[in-house]
Amino acid sequence: MALIGAALPAAQAQNSPGPENRATPPAFPVFPFYADLSLLSGTPVSAGLPARTLGVTNLTISNFNNSAVKIFVFLPVYAAGGICGDPVLAGDPPTGYYMVGAQQTLSIPYPTPLVYKGKPSCIGATIVSGATSGVDLYVTGFGE
Repeated sequence: MALIGAALPAAQAQNSPGPENRATPPAFPVFPFYADLSLLSGTPVSAGLPARTLGVTNLTISNFNNSAVKIFVFLPVYAAGGICGDPVLAGDPPTGYYMVGAQQTLSIPYPTPLVYKGKPSCIGATIVSGATSGVDLYVTGFGE
């Protein structure tokens, strides 16, 4: 019996997790990001982070018009040395077209962030059809 009792604590010690086996607890993003973009037809607008990669976790589109609208969301391309908010020359992926009904709000969550990598790291959007103004895009995410 003494041999079994002596061996049991050693076996339990081998099965207990050491520091290398413990999971790292999740951490909050260090650089949270939020932007409210008022969209216009034919005039892309943008917002973002000048020195970090932007990870978008949610897009919310509010249409205040009496007709449905279609918007285009993209990674903006600027002139050399351009920053978020400057005039947009073109759009690169990731891109997406979104339809929002009259007087409606559409929320699009991304459980795995939609990553906008660029120099700078920005998100851009414009109204494609249905209205000339009256659409807001709320962007939530973080920088890494």
